[in-house]
Amino acid sequence: MAVSALQQCIRQHESVWSVKTGRGSVERTSPLHLVTILYRSGKSFPGFLDGLLDQDRTDWRLHVIDNGDPESVAIVKALGDARISISRNPANLGFAKAANQGIRMALTEGAKSVVLINNDIIMPRDLLGALSQAEHRFPGAVMSPRIMEADSPGIASYAGGSIRKQWIYDCVRYAFDPAVTEPQRVEFAPGCCLLIPTSAIGKVGFLDERFFVYWEDTDFCVRLNRAGVPIYYLPTISILHKGAESSGGTGSPIYQKHYYSSYMQFLKKNFGFGEALATMLRLARLDWERRKFSNLSRKTRAMLSGLMR
Repeated sequence: MAVSALQQCIRQHESVWSVKTGRGSVERTSPLHLVTILYRSGKSFPGFLDGLLDQDRTDWRLHVIDNGDPESVAIVKALGDARISISRNPANLGFAKAANQGIRMALTEGAKSVVLINNDIIMPRDLLGALSQAEHRFPGAVMSPRIMEADSPGIASYAGGSIRKQWIYDCVRYAFDPAVTEPQRVEFAPGCCLLIPTSAIGKVGFLDERFFVYWEDTDFCVRLNRAGVPIYYLPTISILHKGAESSGGTGSPIYQKHYYSSYMQFLKKNFGFGEALATMLRLARLDWERRKFSNLSRKTRAMLSGLMR
């Protein structure tokens, strides 16, 4: 869908978001719409639902997109909560395409913002309420909470970040600083728990579906930065993330295949073929010097695949 068509869709639903108050003013009253993707989610999904059902904010809608997890779908159907809808795909269509399906579902219901949220997280009871407060404080901004590692809760996997070239282009994730208590404007926020106003979608469009999984959030942030849409890191809101559970962990062959293929796509799209090729050679040389030959073979095949797309 073109950006102009998105903007028209958003305008058509503005009446859904607004109600008249007794004094004649207009207030926004829209449920908070969440989108989560099912794929090998059986271990974490029941706990995710428990956390969602326990939220202090109860006017939410969850759009579940199934990429191949019948066990979790059965749990949703057995729950019978009218706030939860399911859309089932015939195969695993990838994260970006499935996320866009959920976003479109939210838009048709008049959402004024959408939260992309992984179901391998542990959430505090006030997560949705705190996100809503931040949304009112920074209207039109994309934002993410602090993300800590579930297996090592003292270690942050996200505490703000930027997109920078050091020896290669990468997402530079900032070290967690407990002294930072005010929201920080940043260049990057991950799709693990990402609040996206519909106004931002109207400016930059959906996630790029050419990314099967990984780096689609970084690409989205590059587009937000170029369009002048602010991104905020929210240090006082925290979730725990188990990380890469559906792909077998960050060291698994499946993870490396998709991660490095998408990385080359990201570099080629945003910084050109030459930058992508140079980065591939630098990473291959590093594995060679460290004598990580199995990594070298696997990662090189993945990077060549992404480079040729």
